[in-house]
Amino acid sequence: MAMHVRHHDVTHYRSSNKNVRQILARLYSRLRDIDTAPESAPEFVLDSTTFYVPLHLQIEETPTIKKREFSQEEIFISHRDEKSSPAKRRKLCNPKRILVEGDPGMGKTTLCQNLAFRWTQEECTGECKCTPCVHSWSVVIYLTAGMLQGYKNIETAVHHHLLLEISTEELKKTLKSCQTLFIIDSYDEGCPTENLLLQDMVKGTVCANATLILTSRPNHLRDLWKYFDTKLTITGFNSEQQRLYVERFANFKKKYKGKFDELLNLIKDEHYEHEYDLLFGDEEQVKQPHGQHIFMLNGKLHSASLCSNPLNLAIICLLIISDELQNIKSRTELYKCVTKFLVKKASERMKRPKEKIEADIIRPLCRLAFEAFKKNKVYLTNVDLANSGVDAVDVVRSGFLTKNVKVRLLADPVEYFSFSHKTFHKFLAATHMTQTPNDLKDWLKTITAGQWWSERLDSLQLLLFDLLLEYLLVDEAFIVERFSLSQD
Repeated sequence: MAMHVRHHDVTHYRSSNKNVRQILARLYSRLRDIDTAPESAPEFVLDSTTFYVPLHLQIEETPTIKKREFSQEEIFISHRDEKSSPAKRRKLCNPKRILVEGDPGMGKTTLCQNLAFRWTQEECTGECKCTPCVHSWSVVIYLTAGMLQGYKNIETAVHHHLLLEISTEELKKTLKSCQTLFIIDSYDEGCPTENLLLQDMVKGTVCANATLILTSRPNHLRDLWKYFDTKLTITGFNSEQQRLYVERFANFKKKYKGKFDELLNLIKDEHYEHEYDLLFGDEEQVKQPHGQHIFMLNGKLHSASLCSNPLNLAIICLLIISDELQNIKSRTELYKCVTKFLVKKASERMKRPKEKIEADIIRPLCRLAFEAFKKNKVYLTNVDLANSGVDAVDVVRSGFLTKNVKVRLLADPVEYFSFSHKTFHKFLAATHMTQTPNDLKDWLKTITAGQWWSERLDSLQLLLFDLLLEYLLVDEAFIVERFSLSQD
């Protein structure tokens, strides 16, 4: 009788695991697309099986680790220096807690999605370069950090967000008994100080035997650093990755292939910084205010640093195809170009004048982005849109927001709307501030010196300064005085 019970348990266990994998495979199949702009902008959606370029990660030097760069295939292996005695003792221990940091647009989310997608869509045939690989885990759970906020246990969060068909009891058993990999994205956007469950996962007091990959913008996890076995940084595309990425675009869109020739030539030139000196003279003369080098493409100026950012390079390639590439000198110019392109497409799609799209959707959305940024919110609700006189259907059709649905156990599902990327969110917020000087002044009075120079406001500062040069609507003396005081 005892043997019969154990056989039944094993059969049920295998069946439950199979169901979990099948459901996750169906969900993760949606991760095939790489979104470089908001929903309803199919021109900016890329097929990852065609365009994805594996990232290079960098590990910082420590007493037991040598600083070096390696492929994302090596993300799961130990990088300790085997010559050190601590490393010898832990030589066979692969990392359980892995931190991946990177600036906006460097590919953190795309890396997470690629790992989850490959887990369900591929079988490990022994061709993976490293062991363990993503196929080494029986269960892979991919969530954003914000999805864990407010939950007391991981099985309930996974049940609500991914596996409603599986009971929390079954999930608890599965997560405990299986080799489980948690891929948690965007720690910095998930209310980190209030996300106690995620903090416990990092510390290993929850899901101690599972492996955790956590992504974040830099310097948001200083208090938790000691709990990570591996701390990695995504530094962007090198020249070889840039070349490979652009060539994939050119080969996929063959009728536009000639449009990429000059960009490819610049990328292939390993010494193009020297070319700047020959072209412009003193190196200092070819730097933008933020130290960004520029180059010529089809008679237009471009920031060389833009191409090292995967998101920016994708948008540049898409704009080249659409003949919408304009005078781009910085990331700010790039997002202005994307905004104009989306307004044009929304006007065609919705059969409304561009001026109407600007007035009824873009300007209110910029204000909403500003209000959300002040509150450190990364999403908008139907109430937010209604209070600003914005139609939710229109704003989604316009391509500036993505609609999501949050499932709740004891209440009806809730719709919310998110920006395609946090940098795009900041761009719209900065646009509002430069167009509405009083709001900018009022906001500057509310922030401290520490807040102004914090990592959270770093990219906003660049966007804001660039836009201020164009609009010149703010009392310059006030801005200079406020910024200089912030340095004290």
